[in-house]
Amino acid sequence: MQSDIQERPLTMFAPRRLAHANVFVTDLEESLTFYSAVCGMTEVFREPGIKAIFLSNGSSHHDFAIMGTDNEPRIGKDGHVQIPSGRGTHPGLNHLGWEMQNEKVLVDAYRRALASGVDVKRTTDHGMSHSIYLFDPEQNFLEFYADATADWKGFYAKSQNQLISGHWDPLAQEPSTAPLFNADFQPEFVKEAPVHPRQIARATLIVQDFERARTFYRDVAGLEQIHLDSDRGIAVLAGSNREPNLALFAARDGEVCGLHHLGFELVDDVERERLENDLQRINASPVETIDTSDKSSVVLRSPDGLLLEFFQQKNGGRWSPGAMRSDRDLHLI
Repeated sequence: MQSDIQERPLTMFAPRRLAHANVFVTDLEESLTFYSAVCGMTEVFREPGIKAIFLSNGSSHHDFAIMGTDNEPRIGKDGHVQIPSGRGTHPGLNHLGWEMQNEKVLVDAYRRALASGVDVKRTTDHGMSHSIYLFDPEQNFLEFYADATADWKGFYAKSQNQLISGHWDPLAQEPSTAPLFNADFQPEFVKEAPVHPRQIARATLIVQDFERARTFYRDVAGLEQIHLDSDRGIAVLAGSNREPNLALFAARDGEVCGLHHLGFELVDDVERERLENDLQRINASPVETIDTSDKSSVVLRSPDGLLLEFFQQKNGGRWSPGAMRSDRDLHLI
């Protein structure tokens, strides 16, 4: 007879794509200068009450967010605890944000999560989106969300500097079936910056328990495994858009587990000479520049040490496993 756990339904959130990353930073203004003037991301919203600044490249309400470190909890609207005491005291990953097709798909997954015993930590109404939060087995925090409005710019304009996030009951009313994301967006970036990102594309996590992490991202997150190299401890997973959104790398001796780097797709090709001149002009130095048969990219390091890769895929824009192997071999990981 199967165990109770085996008989439980799989949660399978099955998001479309990785849509944003949210990180804790030591100095908000210093980090904002780096992510804007160097990395080309556009500031779109501030929420001083929780020490947060949101940046977007036009694909959604944010591709990236920074939150100042603090020993105190971060409280949203009506006492809603967004960051409890003990989290966000040091720079690093807050959460990865996964975009769902619509609210009904999110709520259906929430029902399955409750039925399968998944430990949901928080459900939040952010105004422009509705979200469900949980940890993966390695304690990386994940947000699965559905947009609640197509006019996120209008929402931000009327809400600037205000607290926007409160409690959300996913089961309180019939969920919307409308897809409110914009797949045909026009990229927005800081033209004077050295790199011109189109959107966030990937996150790479180093994990201690490789098989357990793979199982979680398949059965709970509902991502599709599109590449596996068991000998090297590499798994690449995709949302329903079939793009390689997440890489899991088994930890090697001496490696710190957790978020290692984020990848951003570029609007244009990496022009090595122009890029090096622009970086030199603003006194920024790349950690590494990569030019293989699979991709061209530049890797930058944030003031808090986070690695960010800005890349242009070759082979007609198609991803190939060779790109991930070169990341490992070139010490990007």
